[in-house]
Amino acid sequence: MVSEKEVVAALPRGGWLYDYVKHAASCTDAHVVFHVGVGLAMLTQTIPSDVSIPWGQSTYANLYVLLVGDSTESRKSESIKIGRLILEEAGAPVGEDPGSWEGLIDSLREKPQQIVLYSEFGAVLANSEGGYLLPLKTHLTGIYDCAPVGRRTVGSRRLGLVQVQHPRLTLVAGCAPGYLERHTEEVDWVAGYLARFLTFRAERQRTYDAPRISPAERARLAVRLRAYAQGWDTNEDLFTDRSAPPKPCAGVTPAAERLWNEWTKENDAIKVGAPDLTRAAIGRAAAMARKIAAIISWDLLPEARAGYEWKVTETAMESALKIIRWHVDSAVEIGHTIANDDAMRDRRKILAAVRTDPTSMGEIIRKARVLKRRAREILETLIEEGSIRVISVEGVRGAFYARPPIC
Repeated sequence: MVSEKEVVAALPRGGWLYDYVKHAASCTDAHVVFHVGVGLAMLTQTIPSDVSIPWGQSTYANLYVLLVGDSTESRKSESIKIGRLILEEAGAPVGEDPGSWEGLIDSLREKPQQIVLYSEFGAVLANSEGGYLLPLKTHLTGIYDCAPVGRRTVGSRRLGLVQVQHPRLTLVAGCAPGYLERHTEEVDWVAGYLARFLTFRAERQRTYDAPRISPAERARLAVRLRAYAQGWDTNEDLFTDRSAPPKPCAGVTPAAERLWNEWTKENDAIKVGAPDLTRAAIGRAAAMARKIAAIISWDLLPEARAGYEWKVTETAMESALKIIRWHVDSAVEIGHTIANDDAMRDRRKILAAVRTDPTSMGEIIRKARVLKRRAREILETLIEEGSIRVISVEGVRGAFYARPPIC
């Protein structure tokens, strides 16, 4: 897990994102990487929907962000709440849980650019498991790529069509690992739904008794966020109002492109050895890096927000690639630890119950909470594959089990 010191050091000074992360870190002891994800998502709401990033084909600055951490202890919901308060104070279009894919299309028709916040995404995943929210997964996959979406309606006498040509949806979701394991299927990861989420797996690294909340700092961040959306910057006297619409990003600087090219080779090597379940998430990291680099450039360059030509900078790319490495590390960890069916979940529980020193069948059953017959079946498989071994204890009847020693 990345250290909080590394996270703060990776963020360029002078931008809104850095100031937001510092503020949020004073309000809760959640890992600061959660605040980076929320802050990036908030910045997407300041970038006009027609601003694109030319990199092969046009890419737009929306994000899906997934914060993964243990319930209560990791402070996922608190991290999202801090962002919500500032968004609402800034007057940003915060969408509500659509409840259905039809509701999502209707919401996007009214507000094509919006952000939806889920403090506990587990409920959404559970309801979309073959239920009435199942179509939502498919539509969210297409909407992430900013493709046109629509639905047919039935009136009293004729069919109608509700269509959104240019959706720009950003999602922020918090989810406990148990819900992620229980309510997702292999196809969700492999086919690209969850692979589209910028994912951070983290737990607290610090603890304090009371948060140090500053309403004045929250208000300042909200004013600055609103100013970004309007084309002026409270920290810059260069621009008082947007005199011209913002221009699409003109590309990347040569130095930024070199950084990205070097990183893609490293990422391809990681993808080859990554767990099958989350390999797609690592593969899509390249596209995420481009989005994040553009968002950070927008944050750092007042000329971009004022309608002048701008490019993704080396500083922004360097920061984006550090952020995306945390995503890749999280995807690898999740791929190694979650199981997406009952058989694999039982296997994981049995394996976790076996120590490197002799472990009895009774202890395994108690810790894993599985029936003895089921435990024997799984133990036979683990023995066959070499993950555990059978050992004898002098003077004690019965078989014992242990993990092979770590060399």
